[in-house]
Amino acid sequence: MASLHVTPAALAHIHRVIEEQAIARPMVAVTWAKGQSDLMRDEGGKAVWTREPDTWLATVLDLEEVGPMSGQHPLTELHSLPFFLRSKAGAPNLEGCALDCEGGKLVVHELAT
Repeated sequence: MASLHVTPAALAHIHRVIEEQAIARPMVAVTWAKGQSDLMRDEGGKAVWTREPDTWLATVLDLEEVGPMSGQHPLTELHSLPFFLRSKAGAPNLEGCALDCEGGKLVVHELAT
């Protein structure tokens, strides 16, 4: 799995979450997620689809709560923290991406080349 740049803002957020939630065994998970789709009907009964884009999701988890991890997806150590970096077929590569914090949430952005 490719390397991921972690910004100082993201690292500060991760440490804040670990402290505030008293996480015993922290792990930062960064995974690719397909966007959700939802079918609704408008007032006239016409089908209306809403679709969210595919995106990287990132969160801080407690391995004490998650339980044992499969050996199929090894952890990568970044900044003395375990990271679970999981891609899926068709997902963009994390190489050249940065984990940042915006609006109190972890986000993944492509770095300008």
